[in-house]
Amino acid sequence: MTVKMDLSEFVLGGLASTGATFFTNPIEVIKTRMQLQGELAARGTYVEPYKGLFQAFVTVAKKWRLGGFAKSSNTSSMFSVHNQLISVKTQLQSQAAKEIAVGYQHHHTGMMPALKQIYKKGGLFGLWRGALATIPSASLGSGAQIATFGKTKEFLMEYNLVTQPILNSFTAGLFAGSVMSLAMTPPDVMTTRLYNQGLDEHGRGLYYNGYFDCVVKILRSEGIYGMYKGFWPNYVRIAPHSTLVLLFFDELLRLRDAYFVKRKM
Repeated sequence: MTVKMDLSEFVLGGLASTGATFFTNPIEVIKTRMQLQGELAARGTYVEPYKGLFQAFVTVAKKWRLGGFAKSSNTSSMFSVHNQLISVKTQLQSQAAKEIAVGYQHHHTGMMPALKQIYKKGGLFGLWRGALATIPSASLGSGAQIATFGKTKEFLMEYNLVTQPILNSFTAGLFAGSVMSLAMTPPDVMTTRLYNQGLDEHGRGLYYNGYFDCVVKILRSEGIYGMYKGFWPNYVRIAPHSTLVLLFFDELLRLRDAYFVKRKM
């Protein structure tokens, strides 16, 4: 019984994440492009095709191209498992029509061609390039989310603020997502930049030599503002995503527990 329940939590967690990603992935595209906008350029010295969250959606919609939302949506759930391949997702999401292109443009025609091109240029190491950069983002984000969610649920129940189960999970998840977005935006910007940068003929990054080099260059050329580029789309993506994941997970656990209780009877 215990083993089955442990395995079921793993499966239910994956289903909850997939369900949330389906709704929030378009915002991920906007976030990626805003994080790449004005790369290593001082504020006010570059053209901004994306001036805000709503305007960015309108701009992308007007210049829609095959591979924007569609490609990203098809790959996001896969790459959330295979962390070393997030670079493909990032590069596909950054691709845009020439008039609104930001960051390095890789011109992939799909997921498999992208994998082949990365392998051709960098071998197996190329598929893992930048993987270490996800550690700070994942650690800070997940740590803030998990710690905040549980404590917030208890606080809301203890003081009779939000006691209805679904609403309690929803409210706690929304707050956890807010804290999570504040914690992980700076490392997420660096992850996006490292994954999306092009490579020279020797397989070295065109802009950054590594994580700390990326931090220094962003702060030097773009300041603190550069570390929080794309914060609002990141917030709008993370807060509902976190809320939906945690809400779906709680509800799926309730359904599972009810099923096992019914079987015992």
